[in-house]
Amino acid sequence: MTDHRLNRAEAQESKTLLAIEVADIDKKFIRGDLSAAGHAILTGRRNEIMQELAAQSGTLSRFAKASKRAFRQGGEKTGHHVASLRDQAKRTGEPEDKVRRSKRRCKILGSRLLYKIIGTSLDSARELDALAQLADVEREALAIRAAAGESVSARMPGRKRRRASVRRRRERGRQQVK
Repeated sequence: MTDHRLNRAEAQESKTLLAIEVADIDKKFIRGDLSAAGHAILTGRRNEIMQELAAQSGTLSRFAKASKRAFRQGGEKTGHHVASLRDQAKRTGEPEDKVRRSKRRCKILGSRLLYKIIGTSLDSARELDALAQLADVEREALAIRAAAGESVSARMPGRKRRRASVRRRRERGRQQVK
């Protein structure tokens, strides 16, 4: 095989593998059994893959400046970009806002920190949003403590979570209603 055919075959194989990975990620979204950190990681990974696929195939970007009419006359499809929030929401059946929040969490916190957080006391949407507002050093320290099994909260840095007191308050409220 000549070099250009080999390169084309390798590029096609790469696109196929990435497309399979995107399909697997979409299946996980559709199943809906992801935690907040897991959702953010997969949203970030899906966005990276879709941008890489768009760059390889040279598809029309949503940032293009020319008119849509010119592209349609040239035979290209117009519309939202394949790596857009709207596309992911449409393909997975999730609300656009949820996808937007997950993408923002992944961008701010980074996948390395999110992997540490999965399955810990910080693995909830409210905790991740509070964690995103903290300084990098504080985030890392809380993630290490949470990964060690300690019950911590980003909403109350330095304090342990008080699950029992929350339960007591709820029970008191229910008793007063009766």
